[in-house]
Formats: sequence, C-alpha cells, structure tokens
Amino acid sequence: MLTTHSHGLREQAKRYIDAGEKLLAAADALDGLDSPAKKNGDIHKDDREEQTPEAPAATERPAAPRLTELKEFVLKNAPITRKEIIDRSGLPIGTISYLLKPENGFVRLGHKKWGCKQ
Repeated sequence: MLTTHSHGLREQAKRYIDAGEKLLAAADALDGLDSPAKKNGDIHKDDREEQTPEAPAATERPAAPRLTELKEFVLKNAPITRKEIIDRSGLPIGTISYLLKPENGFVRLGHKKWGCKQ
C-alpha cells in the first residue's frame, strides 16, 4: 500500500515539475531569455517553424529588460537583502527568484545581502 502512495506522489511531483518548467519558459519568453527547454532543443513543432535563419543568436541579444532593471536596482541599493529587493524593486517575486543568481552577475555580500558585479 505504501508503494502505491509513493508511486502516486512521484507522478504528482513529475506533473508539478513539468508545469513549473512550462511556467518558467513562459516567464523567460516575457523577459526575453532562452528557456532551459529551448537550450536543450526541447521545443514544440510550432516554435521550430517560427524560427528563421535571420534571427540573432541568443548571445547577440541585449540583456533582458527585467534582468537589466534588477541589476540597476541592486547596484544602486547594495548591499541589500532579497526581502528588501522584493519589497522595493517593483519586480515580481518569481522574476527576482529566477534572476537573482551568481550566473546572472549577482554576488552574496555577507549574511543575506546581495550585490552586483560591475
């Protein structure tokens, strides 16, 4: 009986993960970022048909507007906690959660404080 419940929980978790990936891809599209699914080549047929050879590569695009906005805000207000960023930046919490990472140029400055690489 526990195995049946365990299997059901795993199936439900997989559905949530799939839904989460779709939501992140949608948020990325709004922010102008490539989603992990697109980076891995896992795109829908309709998406492939819309791509053209003239489209610029992802590395040629300017930084996404929300990423730029977040970087400017953190640069002006650093050191700043994540809660302060959420409360004062005006950006959606999901966007902040997705973008506030070292690979996007943000750095931890002590306990719960964030800054931005110049």
